[in-house]
Amino acid sequence: IQVMRMSSKEWVDLITFGDAEAIRKINYVDKVTSSSEWGGFEMETRTDEVLTGSLYGTDQDYNIIEEANVQLGRFISEVDVDNHSMVAVITPQTAFKVFGYLNCIGEQIEIDTWNGRLSFTVIGVLEGSMDASVMDMMINTPLRRSLAVIPVTTINDVFGYEDKVDFFGVTVYGDVKSADVAKSITNLLDIRHGTTDEYY
Repeated sequence: IQVMRMSSKEWVDLITFGDAEAIRKINYVDKVTSSSEWGGFEMETRTDEVLTGSLYGTDQDYNIIEEANVQLGRFISEVDVDNHSMVAVITPQTAFKVFGYLNCIGEQIEIDTWNGRLSFTVIGVLEGSMDASVMDMMINTPLRRSLAVIPVTTINDVFGYEDKVDFFGVTVYGDVKSADVAKSITNLLDIRHGTTDEYY
């Protein structure tokens, strides 16, 4: 189940970490992952090429949405999220373009944002080849299209997003229809935010 807001007309109606905690208490909810994406940023490569893309903030449970397998290092952890760490997971293509080699764990990447230049320590390189195939270029998932994946709390710190997030991914367990749990979630969010049919 993916949960987000219908519109962006009111800042107060944005979903929050507090909402995620409330959703975890709903019957049959197994895991909840929180994510946000901010775009329009630049990263310079070793050949002076400028890569343009987004920063994607998420947490340790992102793999309930899509596979988040790494071939080197590790993915974002709960400790990274709790500590608001300046760490990043990147694609193998980004690793090769920026460093010229795959095993760049512990290296620093620098990303130019509208909030200044930010440095992150590389903790993981996603599975895949350093040479992007046509199939790779057609895959437009958050992990693949972003310049870097960082802790969701870190992206909030950097851009002043407070406790807000763009969307949740939710998994359920047991003999229950996902649609029924989804309805419970959207009803809960409307109650918490004083809205009507604002979430889906």
